[in-house]
Amino acid sequence: MTGGLGWRPSEDRAHERRYALADTTLPGPRPVVMGCDWHVAFDKPVRKGSSWWIGLEDDWGEVRGGHAVCLRPPAVLDVSSAYAHYDQGSEGACAGFATARAATLLNRRLYDGFEQYAAAQRNDEWAGEGYVGTSVNGGLQGLRIEGAWRVTRLKTAPLPSLADGILSFAWAATADEVAAALGSKEGYVRILNSWGGNYPREVRMPLAAVARLMAAGGEFGVPVDRPGRG
Repeated sequence: MTGGLGWRPSEDRAHERRYALADTTLPGPRPVVMGCDWHVAFDKPVRKGSSWWIGLEDDWGEVRGGHAVCLRPPAVLDVSSAYAHYDQGSEGACAGFATARAATLLNRRLYDGFEQYAAAQRNDEWAGEGYVGTSVNGGLQGLRIEGAWRVTRLKTAPLPSLADGILSFAWAATADEVAAALGSKEGYVRILNSWGGNYPREVRMPLAAVARLMAAGGEFGVPVDRPGRG
């Protein structure tokens, strides 16, 4: 199983220190947008009981590229139609899709992953839009500055909704901070990713694997508050 990737790590990571999650008070459990190296082993989740897992092995194989995904808080259910809606396919728009899926968990609405990807490229650190991929920082900046592009009855709104965006976001610096942002004491994270029906709706990854990806340069952005709703 292979699908589109497209995460590009930010070249200047000063914003992660400036807006550290350790200095932030969250109003409740929050989704986390994770950008990381995607290893070939992650393309083939392993089933254990009723759950699917990646990152259990010591050897993950080579890096296939960079990928961005949304981590779901255990207390927040996924929207039933989100799995089919957020099928990224072979496109390199993962940062937009991961950001849109985080907005769905916050607002219980569906959004246009490709429009969020375009917004991410408009607000990332690289000039123009003639390249593939973008950063988690670009994705969350797009959500903060432009808002979210609602999809209703399969139609995308002509303009984004600032009310569905975020006012601020912060950066986790450790795997334990990721778990705390999610409100999780489970020892693993729940990854929402969609490449169609051949990839599980949700896969789990141990916190030790999260720490390993973070040490390799992964980005872990956390939406903090929403306009008028905390």
